[in-house]
Amino acid sequence: MKFTIVVSKQDIAGLNVAQILIEEFGFKQTNETFDGNPIYSKGSYEIIFGNNDIIFIDNVRRPSDVYIFASRHKSESEIPCLTVHPTGNFSNDASHGGRARELSPTHSFLMKKALLLLKEIAEKENLTRTYSVSYEVTHHGPTDMDKPSFFIEVGSSEKQWRDKKACECVADVIMSLLHEIGSEYTSSIGFGGPHYAPVFTKKALQTDFALGHMCPKYASRYIDSDLIKQMISKTFPRPEVALIDWKGLKAELRNKIVEHLRKLNLEIMRV
Repeated sequence: MKFTIVVSKQDIAGLNVAQILIEEFGFKQTNETFDGNPIYSKGSYEIIFGNNDIIFIDNVRRPSDVYIFASRHKSESEIPCLTVHPTGNFSNDASHGGRARELSPTHSFLMKKALLLLKEIAEKENLTRTYSVSYEVTHHGPTDMDKPSFFIEVGSSEKQWRDKKACECVADVIMSLLHEIGSEYTSSIGFGGPHYAPVFTKKALQTDFALGHMCPKYASRYIDSDLIKQMISKTFPRPEVALIDWKGLKAELRNKIVEHLRKLNLEIMRV
């Protein structure tokens, strides 16, 4: 399996992760370029640098199996966190990259492994004293990708983006993913709950469930058959189960989603 690590030259955390990969893991500059910037490689990995903000680095086409976006995470709360999430827009608002009502392909097994590794390495390095580790739901761009992709982020303010230990944790996770392939999980999609998906995070950390696309409560009003079909078709491996955060959805919207899922013959699990 080949991985392309995508970094924005405007992203402090991403640049720090790339620098660690180059200096500490031995990535070497190649003769190839992306967006006018040198590509670095090591074994089955390569690092590409885009000039746009990370959420607008769309239409990446590389000879890889998976795209991993190393990125900053920004929130008003500025709570330190390490997160993993797929990308896509459930609504008509595409102001944060990608296309309206389009999801990008993602990989539930690799996201689960990234989450488990984030937790393991963060605990080993005593980062969990200050950093939370979680999924985030599907949000923002890019969406025009030809292979599965997902983000690994350091948040939520410049202090954390410049935290070398946190960025080293992300670099370690990325470089460990290749050696973690092979475990069998239950691929699934999720509906309901808040942005940091506590129920789905707990399921992934404590059980065999691996989440691909996740639609939170705040985006559930946009859900229709087309978007659910995208959540299924653009999650790899193909989902076997739809997990529903039962208390994390209003009954009316929950019933609507359940009706769509039954028509698509996907197993439904209340969590």
